[in-house]
Amino acid sequence: MIVVAGIPLLTLATLTIQHALNVTQLLSDLTRKAAGMERDKLLGTMDAKVWTDEFMATKARLGDEEFDHAMMLAWFANAIMAGFDEANRCAQRALDAAQARVKELELYLTQERANRDSLAACVDRDVKKIKELQA
Repeated sequence: MIVVAGIPLLTLATLTIQHALNVTQLLSDLTRKAAGMERDKLLGTMDAKVWTDEFMATKARLGDEEFDHAMMLAWFANAIMAGFDEANRCAQRALDAAQARVKELELYLTQERANRDSLAACVDRDVKKIKELQA
């Protein structure tokens, strides 16, 4: 058993994880309850000013003692993930647009093939008719 400062390492790890989860939940709750701030407004933006303003407002409400390493980790992880989520939304919009364009082009191609086949059938019919008239 590994012991650090008289405390088993497994116990330290468990406490650290529990603290991080508690802080993450607290941050999530605070984000949702922020004065005049809707959850999606903060998590749905990559605007550094919006994140900074909310950070300072939350810090003013909680005080310095609540802003330990775990709180900062949770706060900035959420900010980074907001950027990641926005990048995914942009990529999904681009993919959706490309897929819609592919469907349009497939329809156009199908129509053009039908037109070509119809034209070929008309030409064949006309050639037969001309041969009949010449005979």
